[in-house]
Amino acid sequence: MKRIWFSIIFLGAAVALCLFEQLEVHRDYHSIIATADKATAAESRKDKEALCKELEKEWEHIHNWAALTTDHSILHGTEVAVAEAVEFSKSDYIDETDEALIEAKSELTQIHDSTLIKLENIF
Repeated sequence: MKRIWFSIIFLGAAVALCLFEQLEVHRDYHSIIATADKATAAESRKDKEALCKELEKEWEHIHNWAALTTDHSILHGTEVAVAEAVEFSKSDYIDETDEALIEAKSELTQIHDSTLIKLENIF
């Protein structure tokens, strides 16, 4: 009987951990995408630069957790796109900044889709 209780407690802890991880992934993804959208929509270089720096800080937070569970080649592509957006935002290359932000959003969507608990990700 003790083994059954241990199994039930262990299973409950595993489910709770999975739910917590999925909620964090969902919250972080929507937060960073919202920041990228604001940066893309920003008109002035100063606003775009500030939002790109905020995007970089959010990416550093996400990267620390995503590195444990996600393919590093995907993470590297996102890191490059975010760094490009930050560097372009410091200059007068607004179009290149927007392109880098769109690429970063695409890479972030790929990370988000690969970390969801779905049958296609499990098998």
